[in-house]
Amino acid sequence: MRRLPTIVMLVFLFLMLMVMPARAEENNEMELTLEEAIKKALLHSDSLKISELELQKSEELKDDAAYALARFSPNWATDYTPGVEPLYVAREQSKMGYEVARKKQAAVKDSVILATHKAYYDVLKKEAQVSLATLTVQKDELKLNNARLSFTSGLISKQALIGIETQLAGSRAALAADRNEMDKAYRALCLLIGLPEDARPVLVDKVDFKPFQGELASQQSLALDESPSVMAAVENARLKERLKGWDDNISDEDIEIARLQASMATDQVKELVRSLYNSVKTLEENYPVAQDNLRLAEENLRVTRIKYEIGMATKSDVKEAEWNLADAQQKLLQLTLDHAYYKLALEKPWAYN
Repeated sequence: MRRLPTIVMLVFLFLMLMVMPARAEENNEMELTLEEAIKKALLHSDSLKISELELQKSEELKDDAAYALARFSPNWATDYTPGVEPLYVAREQSKMGYEVARKKQAAVKDSVILATHKAYYDVLKKEAQVSLATLTVQKDELKLNNARLSFTSGLISKQALIGIETQLAGSRAALAADRNEMDKAYRALCLLIGLPEDARPVLVDKVDFKPFQGELASQQSLALDESPSVMAAVENARLKERLKGWDDNISDEDIEIARLQASMATDQVKELVRSLYNSVKTLEENYPVAQDNLRLAEENLRVTRIKYEIGMATKSDVKEAEWNLADAQQKLLQLTLDHAYYKLALEKPWAYN
């Protein structure tokens, strides 16, 4: 009978060892859309939870300040009561604090969404880089095999052979580095959405290239309306003007400083939007060139394969054409993903960091 607990424990440990690999395999086979990643990130985000708590706290402070003012002097707006000044100041400051917290909470949510797009896109980019690096290794391996035959036949020197061997070693090192970068991108995504670090979900969403339709001026105006930093600076300047006479600690210099800070915050956001807008437009100008390069690489591969079939091209020529196509595809993908990210940042510049 004494052996029964030991047997039960061994069975439990055995079942745990069976379940853990199964869960790891499930995480690696799980398909993940961008929308699903965003939902997971929003649920997992501590910064969003903090902003929601700060909003709740600021609302309580606002209500408490309004209640304290009304309790001290129910008719304060029409009948002056000595000592009402600090209560009025506290109410106005807490009102502004609540509005800023509300704007900040919305901006934090947008920043989580933008960060998820970036993390998702980074994985897609790193996967493409690994694929290209793998083709590079294959191309250089074939080149080395041919070089060894040529060296045996006396067609190339030992020095030339060593150079090709060195080139292959460099390609393999680059592939290892790209795989490490891909793992980093996966870990960053998993950390953001609450999956285990070693999870490798299959990213299934493809990104289409869609030009930005808005105008610079309209985006700047939208950014100024939605930016928490601009709102805080502008409302702070207005509040100081409104509270002068109610709060003896507010001087003309304080008001001027607040005005200048509001102007600086406005200029910074407008310049950020301009920079994002220019980045998006530059990518859009480069997109047709990348498309043409892809079509050219596709046609070159098609022709090279035909030549290979009739004996007018070598296997190395085909491998080179395949690499050129993969390179063109990778560059077009990177351009498309960069454009999608910066376009979203342009649409929500208050979330861009």
